[in-house]
Amino acid sequence: MHSSKMADLIYPSILEGVEAELRTGSALRTQLTEELGTVKNLLIQWLEFTQVFPEFGKMALAVLERNPFSQDIIGKSPEELLFLYRR
Repeated sequence: MHSSKMADLIYPSILEGVEAELRTGSALRTQLTEELGTVKNLLIQWLEFTQVFPEFGKMALAVLERNPFSQDIIGKSPEELLFLYRR
């Protein structure tokens, strides 16, 4: 025969009412916090891009098509980048 404590370990209780709402709210808060971090990073990257390319000309579009992430161009010389984008 199982004790009461063993039953709690084997069969998790199903949350109801306020407890269920708290768990759902906590999960939602975690998800929103993660999404906020993602949006902040994208905004920072966008602001950096618009400082380099204030207008969307052919060069800006070439950069976005060939190297959408800033880490793709880090360490490359200006000559290497011009060669890539003028093809």
